[in-house]
Amino acid sequence: MNGKIKLLPSVFAIGVVATILVVVTSADHLSSSYRTQPLSLFSEDVLAKAAANDPLALLQVDTPPGSGQFRPLDFSIVPTTTPTVRISLPEIPNHVQVLLDDTDPSTPVEDITSAFASGLLSVGEAQASVPVAIDNNTVQLVALINGDELFASASMLNFGVDISVVSSNITFPPTSTPVETDQGMEDLEFEDDVILLSFDMEAPLEAVSPTSTDAINTVLRQEQLVPLAFGVPVHLVRAQITTGENPYDMAQRLAASSIPILDAVLPNVLAEDRDVAGEAMPARLTNAYRASGGARCQRGAGLHGCFDYDGPDATNELRVFRYHFFMDSFAGHRLVERIVGPSAGQQAGLATIDRGLGNYGADPCAGNPAFNTVADIPCNALFRISSAPFNFDADGVQVDAAGAPRALNLTDIRDVAYHHGTHVNAAAAGRGNGLLAAPAGEGKGILGTGRHVRVRPFKRGAWDQSVYAILGAILDPDVDVINTSWGATGAARRDSFTAAGIQGLIVNVVDLARASGKIWVAAGANDGADSGGTSFPDDFAPRRDGGRTRTAATPLVMKICSTETAGTVDGQRVRGPEQLSDFSSFGNRQSATAPGGDVMLPHRTTGVLERDDGCSFAAPVVAGLAAEMIYLDKNFFPSLPPTFTPLQIIEIIEATADDLGTTEKAVNTPRPNDSPGNGRDNFFGHGRINVWKALLSVANEALASASHDIGPTGFSPAFPILVQMTAADT
Repeated sequence: MNGKIKLLPSVFAIGVVATILVVVTSADHLSSSYRTQPLSLFSEDVLAKAAANDPLALLQVDTPPGSGQFRPLDFSIVPTTTPTVRISLPEIPNHVQVLLDDTDPSTPVEDITSAFASGLLSVGEAQASVPVAIDNNTVQLVALINGDELFASASMLNFGVDISVVSSNITFPPTSTPVETDQGMEDLEFEDDVILLSFDMEAPLEAVSPTSTDAINTVLRQEQLVPLAFGVPVHLVRAQITTGENPYDMAQRLAASSIPILDAVLPNVLAEDRDVAGEAMPARLTNAYRASGGARCQRGAGLHGCFDYDGPDATNELRVFRYHFFMDSFAGHRLVERIVGPSAGQQAGLATIDRGLGNYGADPCAGNPAFNTVADIPCNALFRISSAPFNFDADGVQVDAAGAPRALNLTDIRDVAYHHGTHVNAAAAGRGNGLLAAPAGEGKGILGTGRHVRVRPFKRGAWDQSVYAILGAILDPDVDVINTSWGATGAARRDSFTAAGIQGLIVNVVDLARASGKIWVAAGANDGADSGGTSFPDDFAPRRDGGRTRTAATPLVMKICSTETAGTVDGQRVRGPEQLSDFSSFGNRQSATAPGGDVMLPHRTTGVLERDDGCSFAAPVVAGLAAEMIYLDKNFFPSLPPTFTPLQIIEIIEATADDLGTTEKAVNTPRPNDSPGNGRDNFFGHGRINVWKALLSVANEALASASHDIGPTGFSPAFPILVQMTAADT
C-alpha cells in the first residue's frame, strides 16, 4: 500500500453503504475532532437504520458523466477527471468534513469540504464537480450527527477521454497457492488481493464508452472489487479484492459464472524471464577473456572487458559475439549503411518490455545525449522511456496524474535486481561501438542486430503491468516492433485454468497489435519441451507446420527460441557446428531460432561481459533484425511508403533463415535452404535467422530463389505473398 490509506472490506451490503471503515494511517490527515470511531460507538438509532438497509451515508457519482444518473461511487470506473459527486446523509449533521485522496504518496490529502458543506449542513445532501487525478481516487466523509461520528469512504478510478491506460500506485506482496498441474502439485505465484478481469464489450478495439464502463462497474460492485488499473482499448481491469477471498479461488468461481460480458479472469500471476543457467563457454574463450581495460585490450581503459583471441590486434571480433559471423550481421549492417548513408530520413522503433536498462544512480544522458549506455545504445537512440505503473494517452505517451507527458530517464528504469533487461536491450540494438574509439567509460562493444534502430524501453511489473506496457507500445505510432522475453510462471503454464485465463486476457491485445501493424517477437519457454500451444506465446503464434501460411488475419506474433554452437572450437576460428540449445522449447508454432545459448552480454552496472543463456536473448536478436529491416525499407525511398507490410517482414525473416537440419539437439550439418526435403521443422522453425540475406531481400524488394521451399514454378508455397527473383536479377 502507499502508506496513506488502507481499504478494508465493506461492512454493509453493496448498494446500501459505500466502503465503510477506512483506516487512515497518518493521524494528521484528519482534524483531531474527527477521529475514526469503532462502529460500536454509533448510536442505536444509527445502527438500526443500517440493519434496516437504510444508508448511513450515500456517496454517488454521475455516470455516465453528464447523464444526471447517480450511481454508487464505490467500485467504479469513471471516464472523467471532473466527476460530479453527490453525498447524502440520513440526517442533517452538526459538523462535516470531506477529503479527497489519490494513491500517490507524495501528494497531500485534499480538503474539499467547502464544495459540499452548505448543502450538507442545511438539508443533509449536496453535490459538486470535483477535479481529480488520473488515478484511483477516494472520497472520505466524516460527519458528526447528534454526538455520533460517522465515517464513510468510497473510491473510483478516473481517467480522461484521451487516456488509454490508467494505473494506480498501489501494489500488494506476492503470495502463492498450491495448484494441481500435469506435473503434480506446484505453487502458483501471484499478487495478493488482486484479480485481473477482461471484459468483452463487442468492440474491443474501439475507445471505451461511458455505457461500457457502467456495465463493467456493475460487475465490480457485485464482487466488491476496487478498480486499480484499466486498459481502455481492450477492457482489461486490475482490481483489489475486498472480501478476503483468495484470488485464485475467486478467478475460478467467476470463470464458472454466467456473467455475460466477462471474457476472462485470472490472478495477477508473476511473469517469469525466459533465461536459464546454461553450460559454460568453451575454455578457449573464457580463458582469453579480460575483465578490465588493458591486458591486451587495445581500445583503452574505458572498455570494461574484451576477448583477445589471436594476438595483439586492435579490433577483436570476438568481443562483439562470435554468432554474428554465423548470421552475417556485419555484411548486413554494411549494406544498410551503404544504402541509407549517415543521415536517415525516417526511423524504426523497437519497444522492449522488460526489467529496465542499466543501473545508473544519476541520469548519464543529462546534458550528454551521445553518452553510450552499458547496453551499447547511445542515449539519443532511446525514446519515451517508460516505467510501471503506467498511464498512457491515446498515442502511448506515458502521462502523469494530471495528463501531462511524464519525462522519465534511465534512473527510472534501473535494472537493479537482475541483468535481464540490460541483456535484452543489448542483444537487440547494441551498436558495437567497442569497434570504434568510444570515450573512456562508455562503449562496451556489444553488437545487436538492430544496429540502426531506436529503442523505447519499458520497465514492466507483474502480469498486468507487462500487458499494459504492451498496450503503450501498440499505441505508439513510432514503435514498429515489440519484444517480450517473458511469459507466465511455470505453474500458470501447466495449470489448465490459468493457461486458459492468460489466453483470454491477452487475446484482445494480440488482435490490437495485428490491427496496428506491430510485429510482436516473443521468447519461447526454456523447458526443453514442446510447449504445445498451451500458453503465451504458443497460444497466439500461428502454427507453421504442414505448409500452413500466414494470412492477413494471422497474429503478427513470432515465437523464437535458441540455438548455440557446440562446446568445442574448430581450431582458432570459433565456428563449431550449431545446434538447438538443450533448454530450448520447440513445437509446431516455432517461427525461427536465433543464438541464445552461451552468449556474452553486459553487466547492468559495469558493462563487463558476462555469460547468459535463454530464449530471452534469442528473441531480441530477431526483434532487432525485424526493426533493422523496417529501417532500411523506410529509408530506401524515404519519400514513398514502405514496400513491405509487417507480415512480409516476418515472412522474409523466415524464408531467409539458414536451415540447420531437423534433428532435436543433434549436431546438424547446415545444408542449402532449397535442398530437396529441407524446410520448416518443429525444432528450428524455418531455421536460424540470417541478417545479411534478410536485409538483402529488403534491398532487392524480392526473395532470392535460394530461399526456403521453392516450388516448381519458382514461387514459395510457404510464403505466397513474397515476390521471388533469380540471382541474375539481384
